[in-house]
Amino acid sequence: MKEFIEKFKEIKAIIEENQNIILTAHVNPDGDAVGSGLGLFLTLKENYKDKNIRFVLQDSIPYTTKFLKGSEEIETYNSEEKYSTDLLIFLDSATRERTGETGRNIEAKLSINIDHHMSNPSYGDVNCVITYSSSTSEIVYHFIKYMGYPISLATAEALYLGLV
Repeated sequence: MKEFIEKFKEIKAIIEENQNIILTAHVNPDGDAVGSGLGLFLTLKENYKDKNIRFVLQDSIPYTTKFLKGSEEIETYNSEEKYSTDLLIFLDSATRERTGETGRNIEAKLSINIDHHMSNPSYGDVNCVITYSSSTSEIVYHFIKYMGYPISLATAEALYLGLV
């Protein structure tokens, strides 16, 4: 994972440069989609209180993940709303199409793609695709750790969900 420290630094710099950030993941979200997204969402909200950060998914999260602290802040895509953001971060999505309406309809100046799937074609403006990782949650954990962000209990629980 150390070979990705420069990529992590680049991602952190981009996050720091942008005010409005939306995170998204694949349709029919599983534990890794919810866990990696919520873990990163909570970390960014805790460390960048002045930024507008949202986590938007095409589909509602599974009932079995609603116990996670912060899960009530995950938004379900609303086709009536016009979404526009400075930065769109894709998590655990092998292709942009896999995110459904969020990938098709959220307008963003810049995108980051964080994923572990071997089939990922590196569709973001910035890509952090680590195919030997067990999950995107593992990548997010290393990003948080290497960048020196504290890991709250809520973040740890979200990331753990994505690992198991």
